[in-house]
Amino acid sequence: MAKRITIKANCQSLERVKAALRSLVGFYYLERGDSVSVGYLERRDASGNPESFYVIEFKQDGIEVSFTETGYEEAFRRWDVIKKTIPILSQVATYYNLDLSDILKIIDFAINDIFQSVPTNVKEELMKIEQLRGQINTLERKIAKLEIEKSELEKKLISLNEEYEKAMLKIKKYESLSDDQVREKIISWIKENNVNFEILEFSKFYNLPEQRVRDNLDYLIKEKYIKVIG
Repeated sequence: MAKRITIKANCQSLERVKAALRSLVGFYYLERGDSVSVGYLERRDASGNPESFYVIEFKQDGIEVSFTETGYEEAFRRWDVIKKTIPILSQVATYYNLDLSDILKIIDFAINDIFQSVPTNVKEELMKIEQLRGQINTLERKIAKLEIEKSELEKKLISLNEEYEKAMLKIKKYESLSDDQVREKIISWIKENNVNFEILEFSKFYNLPEQRVRDNLDYLIKEKYIKVIG
């Protein structure tokens, strides 16, 4: 009976996953509806039937690894399959919303499983396990640090975007009508509309800031180019 490892992840582009997997050499490839699978045959029995293999199924809502456990201890087999599938997962990781912490938990579980399976006197294997555990802890700290840096970068990006928008407004202001042209437009508008002048309507029509229109209108009134009635 095949064993399974399930990784929860949302697929962002199954078509790109398919394209990446088709290039794998030595793997069997199969598309089924909204999923795609790749399998690797490790060994056949004396009759030529598949005896040892693993299959990775890529679905919209996750990735599932199925594998046979013939030949040796289950814990070591699981770890062997994980080591073989991680390079394949890395090729499609960008097309999945993968949580790295979930993958690290699977690796950590496999290491703990091995730890429980090996004899206590196998010091060399225990040392390797502890080294791997240390590497996992280091990776977890790096991930936490990267999350903090990501948050800070997002804040800086928002700030830069605000500065950019302010700069674009200034550029648009300088690229638009001069004050003399604005005043001429105001006078013409008043003449064409029988002395009626709406700042909001005028500013929208010429794509000008309301305050700039108001400032130029005040100038015209102050310099007696136009006269306020009523």
